[in-house]
Amino acid sequence: MRRTLFLLFLFFLSPTSQAYLTSDFDTSLGYASLDLEAGESFIASLEEVIFEFNYNLNYAGPDVAFNINFSEIVKDGFSNIAYTRFGVGVKWFFFGFNGEQLIIDNKTKGLVLRPTPFIGMVAGLTNLSITDESSIGDFNTSNYEMIFNTGLEVPITPTFLFLAQLQGLLSISSNSETEKNVSYTGFSILAGIKVSRF
Repeated sequence: MRRTLFLLFLFFLSPTSQAYLTSDFDTSLGYASLDLEAGESFIASLEEVIFEFNYNLNYAGPDVAFNINFSEIVKDGFSNIAYTRFGVGVKWFFFGFNGEQLIIDNKTKGLVLRPTPFIGMVAGLTNLSITDESSIGDFNTSNYEMIFNTGLEVPITPTFLFLAQLQGLLSISSNSETEKNVSYTGFSILAGIKVSRF
């Protein structure tokens, strides 16, 4: 057991020639669809534009990015802010990070730019505020949410990357004003821009 923990420590935390930290951020707009339920009864559907912002801390050793996530849906007829999420997550990039510098022959510097797919997961706290579209009237609810996402980064320039992703959304617990706990499932499709150096 100790040997396994030690190997995991070396893999994730030990400094190597390629294991350094960088940071970047991305912002996206897209379409989100959520189906809300109270107990086993359907109460409302939310289909609107979603805005998302991520600040990413990139660890080049295992090609993993740790991110702080903020998302918001604004919809007339639900409330001024129908859905808000704040969370933390992780992404794994299959082929490494875009914009990563490589040293060739100990003197020549190269910049890696290529389409890069990724998978990720976010755990967050959300707030839903429904005003007049549900079968049980107005209510507010706070939920813990899990997000599973996959996407692709495509370089536009060495600094700017096009970002497209698909997310699955799942609430895992709630604190609601209603008699029954409000839960939801859904998905979102997003496209945006990532700034890889600033």
